[in-house]
Amino acid sequence: PCLDAVYKELLRYEKVANRREPLTMEMVQALHQRNVREGLPPFHQNVQLYHWQVVGLALGLRRIEWCQEASSNGSRPDLSRPQIDERDNLPRAFLPDDIECFSHTGSYISPLEAAFAPSNVATCLVTWRFQKNGENGEKKKITRSSSSTINPPSAHCRIESLMAILRCRFSLVDPSAPVPLAVFQSAPNTAAYLTNWDATGMLRSLAAEVYNLDPSNSRDMICLKRWSCHSIRVGTCVLLHGMGFSST
Repeated sequence: PCLDAVYKELLRYEKVANRREPLTMEMVQALHQRNVREGLPPFHQNVQLYHWQVVGLALGLRRIEWCQEASSNGSRPDLSRPQIDERDNLPRAFLPDDIECFSHTGSYISPLEAAFAPSNVATCLVTWRFQKNGENGEKKKITRSSSSTINPPSAHCRIESLMAILRCRFSLVDPSAPVPLAVFQSAPNTAAYLTNWDATGMLRSLAAEVYNLDPSNSRDMICLKRWSCHSIRVGTCVLLHGMGFSST
């Protein structure tokens, strides 16, 4: 009977229409190792995508909440033209002011100060300015990873990754400008938005590497297309389910 229940659940999962595969920690680790192996600078597109994967898994992010949507030909929107929330004419994706940082003693630290002194930050409070489910203004707390098994210690730490994201944003764009956080260095002293094309392309590349899928094989490509921006949120759900939380 127990196995029957497992088989039924697997069958139900396989029949879900347009289902997405999850971003997994194995994929995050693969990207981290790839970036280290290639010696990429901190504001490189792939390094920033890694940090957004770490933060995205911690927060269960939807695409619209962090990155921008590319045009049909893959081009990026100009920094001055992010997706706008019609209610207040401000960007839908996270802005620097949506991040509240706190020290190990609980004192508030401005995002600008915290970005360049990340070791002083113990917790962060993240405010959603826009959510697909309408729960705008929701706040979630994230804490520093304390695992001694992580090597190096900053790898896969959601606080360290969030500070790296802020550091990139403040280094490349005027801190006071209404420009969302998800940017990277596209040329010397030049910022560009990360887009859904960037995120999806990286997820499929990692899935191919980690799960030995060949993009030139039509059957494997069908599988790879199940990874998209939404895979980050699906990955969070899988992690929570594995920790014993209800699927509802």
